[in-house]
Amino acid sequence: MIVDGIGQESCSPGFRGCPFINAAAEYADPDHPVRLVVDAHRRWFKQAIEDFLGELGLTDSSDAPVEHGAETPVWTVRNKIDLQRPSRPLDQSGGQPGFEISAKRGDGLPDMIAALVGFAQAYFGGGEGGLIGRTRQRKLLQEAVASLGRSIEVVGEGEELAAEELRAAAHSLGRLLGRVDVEDVLDVIFREFCVGK
Repeated sequence: MIVDGIGQESCSPGFRGCPFINAAAEYADPDHPVRLVVDAHRRWFKQAIEDFLGELGLTDSSDAPVEHGAETPVWTVRNKIDLQRPSRPLDQSGGQPGFEISAKRGDGLPDMIAALVGFAQAYFGGGEGGLIGRTRQRKLLQEAVASLGRSIEVVGEGEELAAEELRAAAHSLGRLLGRVDVEDVLDVIFREFCVGK
């Protein structure tokens, strides 16, 4: 709901970016009156989101323990450690792994990726390789792997580039697992049924 609204606004014609982010970039002095307004808006928006999520029974994992069943793994990931070192350590109660990463610089990512690979091998069984017999499935997996590789390569050039590659990988995996989105349906309709296309 909120993300969809932001996405629609961001993709609308003439959109020039968030005015608050633009103002913060143009007025770097934290004591400038414009920056004070930007900071007040950020605090208000953060509180509004926290209140909304609180009504849904969701809380910030840094403030409250995550309750989960014994069989459900919950990994805590703290991002943006390049901006500020956190004042308190990650809660790793119950032996669940926790990671402190910087998506921008790549700090902590190799450890987290290695843990994910280890978990996947243990969960799915790493003794023998899976057989992918269908060309379509193989192609989608290859696309996902290529996108993931590119996301790691470009993370130093800008996190938006890495995010786009991760989105492409998720799209390929979604298609592999049967997730269908509106664009896929429209593509088939216009390609197969529309005269003159």
